[in-house]
Order: sequence, then C-alpha cells, then structure tokens
Amino acid sequence: MSTNMTSLTKKYFYAWIFFIFPILLSAQVSTSLNQSFTIDAAQSISIQVNSPNLNIKYIQGSRILVETRVSLAIDNTALLEFIAQKGRYDLIKEIDPNTKCLKLTPRKNENLLVVKGEQLQENVSYTIYIPQHMAYIDLAKK
Repeated sequence: MSTNMTSLTKKYFYAWIFFIFPILLSAQVSTSLNQSFTIDAAQSISIQVNSPNLNIKYIQGSRILVETRVSLAIDNTALLEFIAQKGRYDLIKEIDPNTKCLKLTPRKNENLLVVKGEQLQENVSYTIYIPQHMAYIDLAKK
C-alpha cells in the first residue's frame, strides 16, 4: 500500500515540476498599442527608437502607423494598462522645418519598473509603417 502511495506522490510531484511550475514561472502580460501620425510637409523620416525589435514596412498612403507590442514579466494586466495609458510607450513626432525630416522618438521617461523590490523585464517591439514615397533615415544607436 505504501509503494502505491509513494508512486502516486512521485507522479504528482513530476506533474507539478514539468507542467505546472513552468507555467507559473512564465507568467507575463502583453498588449498592443497603436498610433498614427500625419506626414505634414515632411519628405523623410528618422526613427530614433533604440530597440533591436524595430521593423519598418512600406505602405501606400500618406500616414505613418505605429504598432507597439509590449510584454511585462508579471501577471498584472492592470499595471500594464495603467502605464500604457500614461504614454510610457508612445512615440513623439517632431518635424525639422529646415530639413523637412520627421523624427519619431520615444518619450524621455525611461524610469525602471520595480515591483516588490524587483525590476520588471519589459519587452517592447515596434512595427512602423511608412509611406513608400518617404526616405527612411536610421540614426538610432542600436
């Protein structure tokens, strides 16, 4: 009888280690954010996003579209929604009237996210759709 109990206990232990425990450790939350910008009189665009997860795509049309994908290594949707609504991941548009270059830059607020004394890992990726007729200038330091 005790060997059956030991065997059953081992099965539950292994089930916990291999199936349930990894799910608990990988708890994270993610969201997608969208922005659009008018071109105004710009002829070129400089995207100064310091991220290895930057993808540029050319499209028809006359607007710049930005899809931002954010994931946090915590299972707290309310926290992610709060900081996203405060504009943490928004890009800022500036136009240089002399060069007619539109510049997209992230907000200067890059405070660390700390919860319960631990810094949260955040993964931010951008897909930016720009009109085909605009020249793209990559000035970001990656």
